[in-house]
Amino acid sequence: MVGTFFWVTPGRFSAYGKYVCHPLDGDGLALAITFDAEGRVFVRHRLVQTQGLLRDDTLEATCSNGVHGTPGQQDRLLATWPYGSPYNLDPGSLATLIGADDAGSTDLGGLLLPGKPLSTFGPRPKLDPKGTITSYGVKPDLLGTRVNIYEARESWRSRYPKTAPRSVGLPGYSWVTDSASTPRWAVLAVPPCKADAFAAAQGKHPAQVLSWDEGASGALVFATRAKEGAKEATVKLDGRAVESIANAFEAEGDSGRVTVDAAAADGWVLAPQAPEGASPERPFWEVLSPDSAPRAQLVRYEVDLQAETFTKKVLLDRHVVSPCVDPSRAGSASRYVFCGVAHGEGPGPTGGACRVDAATGAADVWVASPTESSAAPPRSSRSRARRRRARATC
Repeated sequence: MVGTFFWVTPGRFSAYGKYVCHPLDGDGLALAITFDAEGRVFVRHRLVQTQGLLRDDTLEATCSNGVHGTPGQQDRLLATWPYGSPYNLDPGSLATLIGADDAGSTDLGGLLLPGKPLSTFGPRPKLDPKGTITSYGVKPDLLGTRVNIYEARESWRSRYPKTAPRSVGLPGYSWVTDSASTPRWAVLAVPPCKADAFAAAQGKHPAQVLSWDEGASGALVFATRAKEGAKEATVKLDGRAVESIANAFEAEGDSGRVTVDAAAADGWVLAPQAPEGASPERPFWEVLSPDSAPRAQLVRYEVDLQAETFTKKVLLDRHVVSPCVDPSRAGSASRYVFCGVAHGEGPGPTGGACRVDAATGAADVWVASPTESSAAPPRSSRSRARRRRARATC
């Protein structure tokens, strides 16, 4: 294996004598592990230099919070989070490159419409086999939520001819948890949620406005990627919340039938609030039981867009996180789905990895010892030359 593995995650949990209350409030840490052709491994890491981090270090006090993720395209590495624009990192030094936005984040060359309220870029962008990176931005409002669909090609040029991105509307104050793309559709996952109108009117953070609506249904919104203003299709799901989408693909010869493989949970929270007893002196993780989080299964939704109906099949009945497929199969049928799993069947920290055969239902599971944990497993395609060599030796 030759190449570099990048991971951006909360990495500094205490500063100036205080702990953060929640692990996701930690400062973003960029990690790079490079494997060379001689079998050597090089590791480097660096904190993402956000304005919040620089302010904390200048004042020698904890004033700011942050949540980050990791997409990249060619020679560009981004540190993303759910509530704002991404930060641009240098892949070699992991230095933070100051962007055009006031907070130092990047607007991706104008792709994110700088200056607009709550200009977000989804924390899990997807890269399709043609080299197009796709994501979304959410602008929630009581009068209706606007979702921008971003598609960028080489040098982060928008796929759409106009400067403004493709956009769709959702009723009321809402949110999108993840997205996926097929050749025709941009697929958006909307959780079953309700809004506190008073909190929204006060301009509070979406995490303080939105909460799980146990009696409501989640939805998948299908927006055409080809034409602005074309009608979207919204299909109501069951009462589970789609946390993340592994893949979506159209039926052969019928773009009106779409299959979506996803992690669907029996509850949802945009950002867990600190439980009773948590404080800077006693962090979140010391008082919260890991098994109190919603339990997510790996499920397959087969959707008929014309009838606005679906069928559901559980692919793996144990707690899963961050499902994905081989990037070369994104947007097309994939037999195998990869995901992180907890140590047991219920919710808990990620303790291992799993490969699920969607055709047979077989699951290959590896789990570490109970005292060990792991990150969600990424999936990287082998080069064409390596695939040819593998076939030659079979």
